[in-house]
Amino acid sequence: MRSHYSTRDHRCYAELWLNSDPRPPSRSVFFEAYLVDVDENHGIAELRQETGATVLICRVADRKCANSDEWSALIKPYIDQ
Repeated sequence: MRSHYSTRDHRCYAELWLNSDPRPPSRSVFFEAYLVDVDENHGIAELRQETGATVLICRVADRKCANSDEWSALIKPYIDQ
């Protein structure tokens, strides 16, 4: 997790990461990341993918993204400024 208070937006944002354990029968491991507006308790962005594989969901606000690199670039204005 990392968090950031944006002086531009006057809001606190948190980026959360989750990894799931492999479970039968698929044995897949899933990675999930979320960007949340802490003040409003509102999700802004979501990324879900099988580790090293297909992106299942990738969105930031009203924009879709194709991979974790795009997701990171799109959340940068929220978390790094």
